[in-house]
Amino acid sequence: MGLHTGEPVIAHTGYVGIDVHRAARIAHVGHGGQVLLSQTTRDLVCQTLPAGTRLRDMGAHMLKDMRYPQGIYQLEIQAYPMTSHP
Repeated sequence: MGLHTGEPVIAHTGYVGIDVHRAARIAHVGHGGQVLLSQTTRDLVCQTLPAGTRLRDMGAHMLKDMRYPQGIYQLEIQAYPMTSHP
């Protein structure tokens, strides 16, 4: 799952726009079971994470159709340990 915070455009087919596109590209970086966040989303939630959760810095990634590398973070939940890939 890829999470990004932004302002999508509502069209007759659903939500569209660069922010929706960015969330999809972030999701594509992950593998089954990962929850990945953009830098923007991380900045909004990092101070209010529930106990037993943390954000792991996965580094900057060049995402398709994005001009600059994007910081990506993985949500880790102690109750659901998972192996992350570099």
